[in-house]
Amino acid sequence: MESIQLSGLISGFDSKSVVDQLIQLERTPQNRLRVEKNDVSKEVTALETLESRLKALADASEDLQESDLYFGRTAVLGDPESTILTASADSKTQVGDYEFVITQLATQTLREGSADVAAAINSTSDVSGVTVSAMNLTTAITDGFFTIDGAQVTVAGTDSLQDVFDAISTATSGAVTATYDPVQDEIALSSASEIVLGSPNDTSNFLLSTKLFSNGTGSVSSASSLGTIKLDSTIANAGLDASITNVDANGDGVFSINGEEISFNVNDDSVRNIIERISVSTADVSLSYDSVGDKFTLTNKDTGSFGLSVSETAGGFLAALGLTTSATVTLGENANFTVNGGGLIISNSNEFDDNVHGITGLTATAKELGTETTTVSAENGSVRTKVDAFIEKYNFLQAYIKNNTAITVKADEVTTKVFSDNREVTSLGRDLRAEVFASVPSLTGTVKRLQDMGINFKTDSDELEIDDEDAFEDALKDNPDAVATLFTDTNDGIANSLEAFIDGYVASNGILDTQKDILNDRTRKLDDQILAMERTIEFKRQVLEGSFLRMELAQAKIQQQLQALNNSFQSV
Repeated sequence: MESIQLSGLISGFDSKSVVDQLIQLERTPQNRLRVEKNDVSKEVTALETLESRLKALADASEDLQESDLYFGRTAVLGDPESTILTASADSKTQVGDYEFVITQLATQTLREGSADVAAAINSTSDVSGVTVSAMNLTTAITDGFFTIDGAQVTVAGTDSLQDVFDAISTATSGAVTATYDPVQDEIALSSASEIVLGSPNDTSNFLLSTKLFSNGTGSVSSASSLGTIKLDSTIANAGLDASITNVDANGDGVFSINGEEISFNVNDDSVRNIIERISVSTADVSLSYDSVGDKFTLTNKDTGSFGLSVSETAGGFLAALGLTTSATVTLGENANFTVNGGGLIISNSNEFDDNVHGITGLTATAKELGTETTTVSAENGSVRTKVDAFIEKYNFLQAYIKNNTAITVKADEVTTKVFSDNREVTSLGRDLRAEVFASVPSLTGTVKRLQDMGINFKTDSDELEIDDEDAFEDALKDNPDAVATLFTDTNDGIANSLEAFIDGYVASNGILDTQKDILNDRTRKLDDQILAMERTIEFKRQVLEGSFLRMELAQAKIQQQLQALNNSFQSV
C-alpha cells in the first residue's frame, strides 16, 4: 500500500510532482529496455509465423511425393447409363478403348430341395379339432370377416376350421361347401355356379392365408399346400413332414456341406439358427426357404461351375429339408467374354480384373449380356489440385519473407522490417527459389524441371504460377513417369529435396529453433535488467520522498518557533 503524502502542506512546494518527474527521467534507460523487449517479442512471433508457413509448404511437398498420383486414370463407358457393364481403372492402367463382348454371365450352383417339406395342417379330412389360430400357415389368420359370393363370413382365432366351413355354408345358404384334402394339404370350395371370392372391405385375411383365389369356376382349391415351416420354432416343432432320426438321445446331430460339418440340436436350435450357422461357415453357401413353394435351396455364394456337395447319415436334417436324394442340382456357369475382339476368356466371376484379362489395373463387372466399350484416360485433376496447393503455399511463404525482410529508403529515411538484419531469413527466399528451380539430373527427356511442365516464376517475382496450361496438361499426359520423377525422386526430386531443406529450418534444434532460443534468452535477460532497474528506481523514489518530507517537517518546526517568538514580543 502506498504511503499517504501531503505534498507542500507547509512549504507550498509541490514535491510529489517534482519526484514523479525525477523518477520518469530515471526510467528512461528502463523504457529503452522495454522497447527492445517488445521488438524481441515481435521477432519471436514472426519466427513462429515463418515456421508455420514453412511447415505448410513441407506438407504440400509431401503430398506431391505420392508416386501413384501422377498415373491416375478414369474409365468412362461409351453409354454412361449402360446396364451391361461397369468399369474402373487403377493407376498406370494403359490408356485406350476396351470393348467387352459378354456372351455368358457367371451364375451360382444351386441345390434346390423338393417341394412340400412341411407337414400338412391336419392328417385327416376331419378338421373339427383344428383351431384356426393354431394352423401351421405361412401367414396367420386374423379375426374379422371375408366374403364369398357377396356374403360375409365371420372368423375368429378360437374357431375350428370346421366351424369356418360351416359358416361358409350358412352364409351362402348351402350354395358353397368347403372341405379339406389331407393328401394335397389343400382347402377346396365347391358350388354349382361360379364362386366369387373376396371384397375390398374384408377385415380378415382368411382367403389369402389359405391361398384361395377366384378362378371363374365353381371349383376352387388352395393354390398350393398350406402347411409351412416355422423357422423360429425348434427343429422338433418346426412342422417338418419328415422325421429326423439321425440324432443321439440328447437330440444332437451333424451334417456336412462342401466338407464343412454343421452341428445342431433338434430341441434347442431353430431352423433359422441353422440357416445363420450355415451362412457364417466356411462351406461358403447360403440356405433359404421359399414359403410359397414350401422348399429349401442351398446356393454357393461364389459364382462359377463349382460343385455343391452334402453329406449325412440317413434320416438326417438335410433329408428332412428335401436337400439330399430328391434335390435338383443346377451347376453354376462361368462367364464368357472377349476384349477388343481377342480370344474367348472364361471367368468364374462376373468381375473381370487383370488376373482374368491381363490388362493391368482395369476392372470390369458384367451385369447383362451384350457389348460395351470403356475408355481409359489419364486423370490429372488430383495432380492439379495438389500442384495448385503447393504453388499457393510457396507463394504465401515467399510473400511473407519478402514483406518482412524489406529495407526501404525514402529521402534520408531508412525503414526496416523484423527480419531485415536476419541473414538466415533474408537468404531463405533465394534458397527456396533455387530449390524449386533446380533440374533433376536423372531426367534427360523433355521434362527436367518445373519450367518444362509450364510452371514458372512470375515476372520480377519469386512467386510461382502455371503460365502454360497446355504444357502442364501435355507433361502429365505424355510424360507421367518424368513428372513423377521430377517431384518424387529420392535423391533429387523437387518435393523430396524441398522437404529436406525446410526440415533444416523447422526441425527441433533447427535454424528457427536456435534463433527463438537466443531471442527467448535475450527476453529473460531483459526482464532481469528491467526488474533490477525497477528496484533501484523505487529506492530512489523513497529517498526523494523522505528528503522532501523532512524538509517539510523542518519548515513546520521553524514556523512553530517563529510563531512562539512573535507571541512573546506581542505580550511585552
